[in-house]
Amino acid sequence: MKNLTKDVFEEYSFVPKLLRYFALSPENRVTAPGFGDDVFVTYYQDDNGKYHKIVDIKGFGEPTDSISDISLHDLLLLIRWLPELKATAPTSFGFKNMKEQVTALSTAYASFGDY
Repeated sequence: MKNLTKDVFEEYSFVPKLLRYFALSPENRVTAPGFGDDVFVTYYQDDNGKYHKIVDIKGFGEPTDSISDISLHDLLLLIRWLPELKATAPTSFGFKNMKEQVTALSTAYASFGDY
């Protein structure tokens, strides 16, 4: 059995925040490094609720955008990257990384989403 640590539980508890962040707007995207130095993978959810995965391999043509379900494995991988990724919101928001951005925007969405 997998050794469950505090970090693992924190990652699992962050999954709903990341899903709410994606649900808020198709503009809410997360781009993380893929396999290799020149590979980047971007995830987002469109207005129809479909998840997109854009794979961009620098120097190998146009990025590819595919529609598929997002797996728990992919979500946990993104969550592990969030503290290291630069925030994409305007600098006036003052987020120091993507984890802060996702946390703030998903919390705001959750607070007002029931009205």
